[in-house]
Parts: sequence; structure tokens; C-alpha cells
Amino acid sequence: GGTSEKSKKILVFHSVCTNFAEKLERAHSLVEKHIVIDDVDPIMLYGANNVHLQMIKSLFPKLRIMARGNVIRVLGEEDELDRFEAHMVNLRHHLHTYNVLTSEDILHIIKGERTPSESSKGVLVYSMSGRPIKSRSENQQALIDAYDTHDMVFAVGPAGTGKTYLSIALAVRALKEKSAKKIILCRPAVEAGEKLGFLPGDMKDKIDPYLQPLYDALEDMLPVVKLQDMMEKHPKRCRSHLRRSPEHPSRPVAYVPYAHGLEHQDADYRRPDAG
Repeated sequence: GGTSEKSKKILVFHSVCTNFAEKLERAHSLVEKHIVIDDVDPIMLYGANNVHLQMIKSLFPKLRIMARGNVIRVLGEEDELDRFEAHMVNLRHHLHTYNVLTSEDILHIIKGERTPSESSKGVLVYSMSGRPIKSRSENQQALIDAYDTHDMVFAVGPAGTGKTYLSIALAVRALKEKSAKKIILCRPAVEAGEKLGFLPGDMKDKIDPYLQPLYDALEDMLPVVKLQDMMEKHPKRCRSHLRRSPEHPSRPVAYVPYAHGLEHQDADYRRPDAG
């Protein structure tokens, strides 16, 4: 009887040691990674009350996922970590492109399926509410086609036909696709029929009210935090015209409303590679 009880104790001890060794070996095989969210708004990625983050955690039960600010700390086996990182890239790309991320989108992306937003055609960009922005008439589509095939486009038409909003959408698309580095908002300060001298402040303060529709359109298409960061890093420069100079970026998108007020010498702008 004593020998049998002793054998049981030895087996239990061996089992405990084996489990401990396996856990120790598994712990040594775990890898930790830090993912920095710097291309999209972390709040939109995590969702209201972290609902998106909780769903992502449930879809990766083998990983330990913690988020603080714009940094996601992940602990787990390397293969599972690589899979998680690849899906996070897809989630961020979707949010960056469509400005919206729903629970349904997360499930589709994790499963490798197309989201409803990806099925839309002819969309330039998506508003911050996820609304697709695209042409609504033949003339608007003609403006888009002209932008794609010409270096300089003049849009002429009555107010309310979408000239400004569509032009900003094209500029934001170029910025997101990285075919442009900057968006230049430019306006003739004088020579267009206005007299701005009575307005208070410097030239920037005088022009800002006239550029407000452009700022409103940008706020509708870009996250507020990102837009403010862009404005702080690249302060607004007020010019009565756009002239080619070494300080201009090599790939700008310039929007010039009321260009009919420009004199010939004010419109001396050419592509950097045009000579």
C-alpha cells in the first residue's frame, strides 16, 4: 500500500514538473512587439469605448493585446504575431482610405473578404462619416478626367456646382495616394475686384475668411487631429499668386479659386520638370 501511494506521488510530481517545463518553454518562445499607430486616428481604430479593440482581442485569443495611446503592445508566439500585424496593416489601410471602420468591416478584413466600401466604384475619397465622395454629373466627371490627364485645369461654372469641393477631394486623394506631398491653397488677394484693405490683421487674416470653404472641405475629408498637425508643420503662406521658386515642393497640388483675377505675370507657374 505504501509503495503504491509513493508511486502516485512520484507520478503527480513528474506531471507537475512536466507542465511547468512546458509553460517555461512556451514563455521563452513568446515574442513582444510594439505597433505604433501614426497614420490614422487611434480613437477611430479602437472604436467608441474600445469596442473595436475588444473585438480584435476576441479574434486573437492566443495573443495578449494592450493599447495605450497610439501604441499597441502585443505578446504571443511569433507566427500568431505576424498574422496579427498583417491584419492590423489591412485595418489601418482601410481606415486611412475610407475614413470609417465598423465591426462588420473588421470581420470581413480578418476573414480576408472584401468590405462593402471596397465594392464602390468611382469614389475619389470618403468623408469623415464614411460617405463616398464622387462625381454626380457629367461635368463633374469631366473635371475629374481633365485633372487626371492635364497639369493645369480651369473649372468655370456658377456657384454650387461642386467646383471647390470636388477640387479639394482630388487634392486629398493625391495626398493619400502619395502622388502629392502638399496641398497649396492660393487665392488672388487683389486684382480680382475686391478691396481687402479694410479687413483687420495681416495678409493671412485678410485672406482666411475667403479660404474658409476650403478649410471646411478639408475638415470633412481629413481627421481633425491630422489636419491640425499638417497646418502646424506647414504654416499657411499667403500669396497673391503662385510663382515657381525653389521653395515650392516638387509635387504640389495647387488650388487657386477666382483665378480669373490673375494677371498674366501672376500665373507664371510651370511644372518643375517642364523647364
